[in-house]
Amino acid sequence: MDTENKLSAFYSNIVHEFRTPLTLILSPAQQILNDSQDDEAKLNAEIIRNNANKLLKLINEMLDISKLENKSMILQEDQGDIVLFIQQLLNTFKAFISHKKISLLFYSDFKSLPILFDKDKFEKVLSNLVSNASKFTKTGGKVTVQLSLINEKLLHLVVTDSGIGITKEKLPFVFDRFYQGDTRRFVDQDGTGIGLSLCKELTTLMGGEISAKSVVDKGSEFTLKIPIKLATAAISYEKTIQNFNEKNQKITNHDDVSLSENDSLLPMLLLVDDNDDLRSYLINFFQKSYHVITACDGLEAFEKTISKIPDIIVSDIMMPRMNGFELCEQIKKDTRTSHIPIVLLTSISASEKRIQGFEFGADDYLSKPFNAFELEARMKNLLDKRERLHKYYSGKPIANSRLKYSERELKFIEKLTMFVDANLMNENLSVDDLSDEVAMSSSQLNRKLKALINITPNLFIRKHRLNRAKLMIEKREGNISEVCYSVGFSSPAYFTKCFSEEFQVLPSEL
Repeated sequence: MDTENKLSAFYSNIVHEFRTPLTLILSPAQQILNDSQDDEAKLNAEIIRNNANKLLKLINEMLDISKLENKSMILQEDQGDIVLFIQQLLNTFKAFISHKKISLLFYSDFKSLPILFDKDKFEKVLSNLVSNASKFTKTGGKVTVQLSLINEKLLHLVVTDSGIGITKEKLPFVFDRFYQGDTRRFVDQDGTGIGLSLCKELTTLMGGEISAKSVVDKGSEFTLKIPIKLATAAISYEKTIQNFNEKNQKITNHDDVSLSENDSLLPMLLLVDDNDDLRSYLINFFQKSYHVITACDGLEAFEKTISKIPDIIVSDIMMPRMNGFELCEQIKKDTRTSHIPIVLLTSISASEKRIQGFEFGADDYLSKPFNAFELEARMKNLLDKRERLHKYYSGKPIANSRLKYSERELKFIEKLTMFVDANLMNENLSVDDLSDEVAMSSSQLNRKLKALINITPNLFIRKHRLNRAKLMIEKREGNISEVCYSVGFSSPAYFTKCFSEEFQVLPSEL
């Protein structure tokens, strides 16, 4: 690797490292805003959050610049309605523009336009332009976004403001990296000079061009021209571009781990991160809802996963000894732990890294800095899916679980089923026998079966015996006593009691 590439890699790695401390700024600030009754504390938390978000925006811009320089950034086009996309994006500026009493207007020549475009890159370009326009527009001013097409081939987007403007001498340099115009007349609006440079490079990547014109004290106008790709070949321009009477669409502004005796009743969460502060914060955040255990790297985490069999794992990716990808792979290929849902946390936002995480078996993904409430919601969603599966199969034969589990888990259940089948007449068949068959301890097997189908190993054996008995009775393969002994029950009376509890009907009534 040459010196330039080494410096570029070092630069990217350093910038990535900013994401973890930003999480520890943003997430507690959001928690204060959500929970505090102290107005002064909430005001301070909002200042912290707003400035941390500015840092995050800068970090993301720096990473994008690095990717563009290394030619590692690629277009990822998805189908979407560009008109709706712009409307939703502009709505995110409501709080800022209402504070400054700025009017934000959106005009479109058409009501809907389904096209293929890179939503992430388009959002970065338009967000930068609208953000700049808003920052340099005085209180009571106006920002306008106009959308049209040129010759049915080019998307034409114009962002206009009534701001301070740019001098004629400096206008040619506004897209140069790290160039900053004269902001002395607007002293509260300083910047880095990255935003407009990034806009130009992203626009070029999308095959388009961007230009600017401005008049001092009257405002600026930025124009985007990007080649259009209709989302479906069958969509004609005439059908798609519908002029409508209400051409002016206005964005309306409105002012608008400490263990307790109850821990055994809580789902077990394994937190894995080499950052002590982040672990401490997440322990404090989750300890009321989860029995929290922790590990500081992937190797320690895997050892605890094997011994404890947690209900869910949240893990960082960049860690010593064993990283998050390797941990995920080890957990998912081990029969004892393959059922455990894993959420990966990462400072690497590139989509190819997300794909890599899913290939290693991750169940969900969250980029740093993340909101702890969003992480909590994602974890709850994964556990709720498992609970719905439990309820769906409540009282149903184990064999009916096909297609509802991964192939690995299906094979695990089938292996247990076949073993019980082979020992059906053995009334002394025990949990230890079942554990030995799958090379697990009885506690590991218990937690895995509870996680998969919400029953204990003993109940698994009994349910399978009863399901086999029901099939035999329905096929008239013997009388009640003969069926009872052939499926491993030693007492017809006890067999009848268990059968009626399982199926709400006596064996003799079938």
